[in-house]
Amino acid sequence: AEPIADPSTGADRLAEGRGLMRCLETLDTSRRGMVVLAYCHGWSREELAERFERPAATIKTILRRSLIALKECLGDGA
Repeated sequence: AEPIADPSTGADRLAEGRGLMRCLETLDTSRRGMVVLAYCHGWSREELAERFERPAATIKTILRRSLIALKECLGDGA
């Protein structure tokens, strides 16, 4: 037997998605672009480094700091 879908799960996921979008908008454009390309499109740090003309180590730092900022934003009741 297939489990019955819980309608609140869809609403929760929609609210989480909206919160994430709001938090992504707090990042500057290039950082937001890096995060989206890395975590939604699977770009490597090396690909991002080439695209944004920055060292791969800098990209790593930017992604880490951006994820920390997103986590803090989402934790604030997003």
